[in-house]
Amino acid sequence: RDTFTPWTLEGIIDTRPIELTQAEEIGGGSFENFIPKKWMVMLCAVVSLITGCLVAISLFANYIPSTITTIMKFRCGVIPSLRDPNFIKYRKTLESVTYVIGLMAWGAASSISLTVFVVAGGVFFLVYQVTRPIVFSFVPIVIGLTVTIVFKSILITVLGRVNYAAFYRKRPWLANICGVGLECWHLGLSSGYMLSRAIKLVVSATMYIGRIVSFVSSSMLSHMICHTHH
Repeated sequence: RDTFTPWTLEGIIDTRPIELTQAEEIGGGSFENFIPKKWMVMLCAVVSLITGCLVAISLFANYIPSTITTIMKFRCGVIPSLRDPNFIKYRKTLESVTYVIGLMAWGAASSISLTVFVVAGGVFFLVYQVTRPIVFSFVPIVIGLTVTIVFKSILITVLGRVNYAAFYRKRPWLANICGVGLECWHLGLSSGYMLSRAIKLVVSATMYIGRIVSFVSSSMLSHMICHTHH
């Protein structure tokens, strides 16, 4: 029987694919280096659940004031009714108010779930032994950007007081040189500003998806545009 059996059970157990051996060598000799520790998972769970609870409290605490504020605006005429150009459109969609309860329930659940997922992923990325060196490699870059931005803010404040009086330039030639320098500066950093705005919008959408009212109003959009322009 042994003559006709090329493989024994011990041979099958001892035989390992070469890909598995190479993967272990690359990973430091053991797959245990890729397995997160228990405290990492617990830390992610605790931090994300606490953040989710805070978001839930914030949402439910704003439901009643937001509803009362909307009703008062409608009664006081801040929100137009009969004289609104869209009044005819509103008359045909009276049943849309029945969406409110569902939006409150599922919106809050979505906001809490997204918050827990994002926070847990971020904390895990910070503490996981495989991704931790990547995070630490960006620390000098963040410190350098922070120091540069602080220095730029101080320099703009000082030069603004020296070159300008309200909207008037006291030293036009120096103000022009500073303006050209800032334009060159912002031309190189505009991509960073766009990334920062994208992150802010994603975070705001995650936090406010459970709100009934829109978190980006027309006045807020105009303020963001003016602030970005200046």
